[in-house]
Amino acid sequence: MKPILKANREPSDIDSYRPITLSNTIPKIMERMVANRVSWFMDKHKLMNVNQTGFQKGQQTTDQVYRLVREAKFAIDSGGLTVAVLIDFSCAFDLVWTDAVIIKLMKLKFSGRILNWIRMFLENREYRVKVDDAISDHYTLENGTPQGSSLSPLLFLIMVNDFPELSTHTSKALFADDSTIWRSGNNLPHIMHHLQSDMNLVAEWCNKWGFKINTKKQ
Repeated sequence: MKPILKANREPSDIDSYRPITLSNTIPKIMERMVANRVSWFMDKHKLMNVNQTGFQKGQQTTDQVYRLVREAKFAIDSGGLTVAVLIDFSCAFDLVWTDAVIIKLMKLKFSGRILNWIRMFLENREYRVKVDDAISDHYTLENGTPQGSSLSPLLFLIMVNDFPELSTHTSKALFADDSTIWRSGNNLPHIMHHLQSDMNLVAEWCNKWGFKINTKKQ
């Protein structure tokens, strides 16, 4: 594993680095094959959350931005307003609960060899960290998906695929580990009341599945 400094972050802060997994060619090929198969199954049975555009073919961040801008403009033109809450998960890939990934895959009807392969891919992974010419001892991570693997983004999407259903007239947009919920109307206290109720649902969902909302990011 090699720590890579994130853009515009303080080099002396350990949280400023992204742990990128370096794998051999053969495991990378297998990961790509499994990712393609899982993606095919999800597409065939239309299992992916319709609000998710992260890591999806033909979709990008601007698709979700356009939705929010369009609805906000419509509300403003009608004499109302729109309030949005932007949600970012802390260390999203690193904190993925591996047992929960398997549970959610089983709920989506994955089984047999591919499920067993993904379980072995996630469980008891040993790492060593390399900084310049120095290499650490081996250690094992209990949770998390390896960043740099072609399979990890898809497994993360499966983890957030059951993002909670919100109250009527509250919209949501998902882009991998970045999520946004918003609501339009003419009564600000009414909007805030419903958004708070929706955020309570999101917080309960996060507690259940081991996600942590980044309250420091602005």
